[in-house]
Amino acid sequence: MREDEQCVQDLVECMHEFDTFPFDTASTTSDELVADFNSAHAAGEKKLTHFLEERVFNKNTSLHAPVPLCKRLTFAKALSKEKPSDELKAKAAEMERSALKAMINLVEGSQLVNLPELLEHRIVEECVPLFNSNGTFRKTQKSMLVQKLSLESVDLQESYIALVDMGMIWRMATPSAEDRRTQDGNPYKWSDYVHKLSSIILARHHNAHRIICVNDPYDTAYSTKDDERDLRVQGNTHVPNTYMKLGDAFPTARMFKTLLCSSSNKGRLQKMICSYLTDLAQSVDVEIVYSVGSHCTNLSTQQPMQNYSFDQSEADTVLFSTYVVLRESGYSGPVVIDATDTDVYVAAALISQQLPGMLCIKRKQETVRCCDMTTDMMADCIVQLHCMTGCDANSGFYGKGKKSVYDQVAKSPVARQQLSRCGDNLALTEEVLEQLFAFTRSIIYGDNKSKTMAEARAAKWRTIKKKSFIRLPPDADSLRQHCLRANYLAYLVRHPSLKHHPSPIGHGWELLQGKNNTVCELMSAVRAFQRKLEVFKSDLQEGLLHFPKLLEQTKGDNRPQNHVGFLEKLIENFKTRFDDFRLGKQVLLYIENPFLVRNVREFSAEAQQIFPWASAASLQSELIDLQENLALKEADCDTPTSPA
Repeated sequence: MREDEQCVQDLVECMHEFDTFPFDTASTTSDELVADFNSAHAAGEKKLTHFLEERVFNKNTSLHAPVPLCKRLTFAKALSKEKPSDELKAKAAEMERSALKAMINLVEGSQLVNLPELLEHRIVEECVPLFNSNGTFRKTQKSMLVQKLSLESVDLQESYIALVDMGMIWRMATPSAEDRRTQDGNPYKWSDYVHKLSSIILARHHNAHRIICVNDPYDTAYSTKDDERDLRVQGNTHVPNTYMKLGDAFPTARMFKTLLCSSSNKGRLQKMICSYLTDLAQSVDVEIVYSVGSHCTNLSTQQPMQNYSFDQSEADTVLFSTYVVLRESGYSGPVVIDATDTDVYVAAALISQQLPGMLCIKRKQETVRCCDMTTDMMADCIVQLHCMTGCDANSGFYGKGKKSVYDQVAKSPVARQQLSRCGDNLALTEEVLEQLFAFTRSIIYGDNKSKTMAEARAAKWRTIKKKSFIRLPPDADSLRQHCLRANYLAYLVRHPSLKHHPSPIGHGWELLQGKNNTVCELMSAVRAFQRKLEVFKSDLQEGLLHFPKLLEQTKGDNRPQNHVGFLEKLIENFKTRFDDFRLGKQVLLYIENPFLVRNVREFSAEAQQIFPWASAASLQSELIDLQENLALKEADCDTPTSPA
């Protein structure tokens, strides 16, 4: 109604502006205009009748449903925007869920198998309470946890040391459309970007006497965020190498986002910013320190700072390791962390109560004192709670928000005790694991009766009306990996004095092919697995050496032919999958180490099968020249070459 009144007012103002009053003029109206008005009146009555029949006199459409405006002002029923293929897929998925529900209910009703036993392990391909269908972590709104913290601002007038998360500053300095329209008409350049970046840092910390710029190290072999960074690259078939120069034009917003998908590009950007800040440090009063992993330099004095060297993969943890070094060195003044990540807020709430001195966090227009964020009781378990319910490197639980979990933990001493030992040690003991399982059942899923995750999954299945695996608690195997990750992440945060972080491999993460590994390692693993499948097939038919439980259950009498058939299909499928990925033995040896190639002719023949355009004669000659290079042989090995 308000919009209609505004329209009337706009029309009246328009009439006054063009002096169209009064309307009761003696001039006659044309026949065309009369016909137009009459036809419009008839069309309006028709549409009104349609509207009443559709929304008032029957229940096809709600009276308050929006009127589609895609094709002029029509009251016709809006067409479904869902694609037919999507609708068919949804119906097919619903049919499969219904069929699976009926089968599970039938099996349980016939008492052929116990429901907890049936649901003990995953039934679907992914543990959907923790992972999306494509295998990625389920993300939760981490900022909801920040809303539970007490963020009272303090008036900090004295000088302090600032710890700045440079990843945040990169995003803040991204040029807007107004920034790109320079006053002189020249295109926006990289120099304009780094100037804006440095201006933001200095403006946000005008009272600081030292600013430590902390960067994510991108030269590590692997980190807990590798999957997240790989997802950013999806959709970018090619990320070009960009060599930034201050005088070059700054890329478009889309190109800038694309180039940041490459760790090499981000490393070059860090170096360019470091070079610019080095020149800037000579002309400002504040001391500027630049930290990138194990390299830290005081840009004002041009001297390395070895005490701020950390072998860690994330800037979030480097911030607090730097804070520990500051306190251990005797500095007692205020320290202000400039970061927006919820992980930083959570860590600050704990560490500010463990170490003496004032620790604050810089927000948009205020500074927050960290030791006042939460109570002492919650500070002892807030890191564990955050890691269990979803953080940067761990998944959340479907439909379970952080606010409600925080409120329950704040009221329950038992829940706080269950979380308290998570992260005490790098290795997760079975006792602590069982405590985390109990926390998941009782606090996250509200089940205080079940003793195991299988029982909790069965109990939840019986109670929910619309059967769905996504609403079940996770199975014990998947939850174990989740708890391993939570324990590892909590261990790093709770031990900020660690300068060298242990590898995450074996603590909830596994290295598959891995970075910096050649195709030789991949092919070795593939061929070894193929041979193991053949051994397993033979073992099922004979001794069951690799299947002691099966031997125990069958007592050696029953031969599981269905298992043999399954392995035969698996062997055939695996062979077909890698059939096109053929690399000869000599080529693989050459990739691993050229001096390992003994048969030059065999190597050239295998290489020609892969690269038909290559010259066999040139390959043989170049390989022999390389293997007979004395300097290279001395550096590696002395392996004789046979021409046959």
